[in-house]
Amino acid sequence: MRRSIASFKKCASIPKVVEKPLEIVSCSGSIEWAVDKKAPMVHGHIDVTDQGYRSSGGHLLKGSIIDAIGYVAIFELAAASLVDLEK
Repeated sequence: MRRSIASFKKCASIPKVVEKPLEIVSCSGSIEWAVDKKAPMVHGHIDVTDQGYRSSGGHLLKGSIIDAIGYVAIFELAAASLVDLEK
């Protein structure tokens, strides 16, 4: 990876742009319908590490660039029900 763009809280922080050789340590999240129901959206969380073993991460944002291979595994959760855990 050569560019990572991430933020701590999706709308509450200034995105952090890291442009140097990076390795993806972890990336997980979900693909779900946007509020307007017109298109699916990716809600991803990423953690990257540089050559000095410094880690950086947050919500994955548009504009991140993978310059090698990035593997993705997608699983469908049939009949899954999301529960509001804040209640």
